[in-house]
Formats: sequence, structure tokens, C-alpha cells
Amino acid sequence: LCRRIAFEARFDRSAQFNSFSNANVTAYHIIEWLKETNCILLIDVLNVLLSGATNCDLFGEFLKNTFLKKSNRYFAFSSHVVGTTSQLSDYMDSPSNRTVGICELPLVHHVVDAATIFRWEDLTVMEMIYYGLIPALIYEAHLSKTTNNSGYL
Repeated sequence: LCRRIAFEARFDRSAQFNSFSNANVTAYHIIEWLKETNCILLIDVLNVLLSGATNCDLFGEFLKNTFLKKSNRYFAFSSHVVGTTSQLSDYMDSPSNRTVGICELPLVHHVVDAATIFRWEDLTVMEMIYYGLIPALIYEAHLSKTTNNSGYL
């Protein structure tokens, strides 16, 4: 995680992650680099990151102390597994009674509504299902279809 944070925060955007994969970046390096900087750590698909982790307690401590306890620091994540939320709080060993906000994606339930909203007259139910009934994906698919005729993301 520390290596990934350092990679994403680097100034040289030309480097590829493979060339960075042997860099030794520790929690100490990240903490020293951040100092008192305000920031938000975003982790997409946290359950995948945790699935192969061996030091989950250290991972939780790092997130708690570096991104949740400090003022003007935040931690947001997505997960395909709802159970990640309780596992993460277990790793953080926290007496806090703060809740974890779970936000479901909004869905479009009717093809007529979607076709009207997105001005996509020939939108089909099959296309809506392909894009997971998710408004942003339907919108982007239509935008892509009208700008480059591919129709797919």
C-alpha cells in the first residue's frame, strides 16, 4: 500500500509501476512525506487489497493513525464485498462508534426513463443490463456511441 501511495503521488508521471515495484516505501516514509498535509486516501476495491494481505493488523493501524485520526485527513474505499467494513474495523481495533457509510449506486429501472434522460432513443433493456443499470455507465456508453460509433466502453 505504501509503495502504491508513493507511486501515485510521484512527481515524475512518466514512470510505470513495474519499474517502481522494487522500491522500498514504508509507513514511516509516507507519514514523513505527508507531515501535516490535508489529504484523502481513496482505495478502489479494498476487498482485493485485503484478500492477500498478511499484516492486516498493521494495515489497519496505518490507515487509522494516518488517515482517520488526523484532522483534515480522510479515507474512502469501494468494495465488492460488504463484509470488508466489519473486517476493516476489526483490524483497526477501534472503540469508536462511528458508522461506516455504505452507499449503493443509483440504478435506472425503466428503459423509457433512461432513454428520455440520456436522449438515447434506441436504448434497449439488454444494453441497460449490460451497463449494470448504472446511470453514469449508460450515459458514458451513449456519449461514446455518439462520438466514435464504438458503442462500448
